[in-house]
Amino acid sequence: MKRFWLWIAMGGGAVRKIDRIEQDWMRTIADLLQSGALTRRQRRFARMGRGLARYRYAREGDWMGRTRALYSAIWHNPAAVAHPSFPRRELLPGRDPVWKVLSGIKRAMGIAPRGVSRTKPS
Repeated sequence: MKRFWLWIAMGGGAVRKIDRIEQDWMRTIADLLQSGALTRRQRRFARMGRGLARYRYAREGDWMGRTRALYSAIWHNPAAVAHPSFPRRELLPGRDPVWKVLSGIKRAMGIAPRGVSRTKPS
């Protein structure tokens, strides 16, 4: 058991576990949609859930895939954008790489990050 946790900590199984969770979630949603037991509204939310699951389990560097997944979720349920927990900032394609470059430029210029006091302690 100890070896298993060490293997995960070293990154050996983390990616595969995340892929497995996503696949299981997608299969569950597909089974629900095919069962015919859902109302029209529930089917719309289930399809939106597929997009949100793809967004949630996408790799951090796959910003295009994450953005596509969010647009897929919006396509199936446009009202989701109004929900406070919906990641609206991610809807801008290329936001992550641009944001990182701009943050690096600000740090190089000596501009303090948000939330950091700009006054020197006395």
